[in-house]
Amino acid sequence: MRIKTILVDDEGHAREKLSALLKNFGYIEILATCKNGLEAINTINEYCPELVFLDIEMPEIDGFRVIDNIECEPLPYFIFVTAYSEYAVKAFEVEALDYIHKPLDEDRLQVSLNRFLKEKDRHTSQYDRKIKSALHNIEKKNPLERFIIKKNGEYFLINSDDVLWMESDGNYVRIVTEEAKYFIRHTLSGFEECLDPSQFYRISRSVIVNIDWIIKIEDHNYGNYLVHMKNDVKQKMSKNYKSLLQEFQNF
Repeated sequence: MRIKTILVDDEGHAREKLSALLKNFGYIEILATCKNGLEAINTINEYCPELVFLDIEMPEIDGFRVIDNIECEPLPYFIFVTAYSEYAVKAFEVEALDYIHKPLDEDRLQVSLNRFLKEKDRHTSQYDRKIKSALHNIEKKNPLERFIIKKNGEYFLINSDDVLWMESDGNYVRIVTEEAKYFIRHTLSGFEECLDPSQFYRISRSVIVNIDWIIKIEDHNYGNYLVHMKNDVKQKMSKNYKSLLQEFQNF
């Protein structure tokens, strides 16, 4: 029996120490090690391992955002590894298999691996649903500052400040920046729940705009409005979505 495993940690010495400790467990096969969240997403989706040791606190993309972008079916089991005890509650909220606090030691690692071996055969789609649901609740509490976008089979990082607007397109959401357009499989309403409400405003059933990219708002017709963006695009704002206009009047 070989357990296909991936290690994710932004600290090189932590990756090296964990890798060295896991060599004492002959059934662990380390497929890859990752130094950041974006690399972890691409690597885990490529290899679809059974087990992932995942650092929670990483720059730009933390461990929770990594899990939220994994497409493997079923999901791997995740053992969270971190130096920050404040993340323990969140770790268990997302049904993490286990939580290990740094610094690591072989005895504590043995406990986690024993637990994994007992639980792995019970791994069902119910685990996937639970972890996705819990992650959705975490996202609503913590508005997205960066968007993880899949394009041509790879994932890219887009800062929320660089997004001009987003609009629904069938089963997808089109995210528009000055340089490019990206598509993400999501509903606009579901996406809206994860955005900062002081920065992003819904102006119609199909469009959400970034207030920082607006030049002006003008009357249009039948109580509707035109929103002028800094890239010379005009977006129609329905009279039923006037919270943006009220915000502008407060400037």
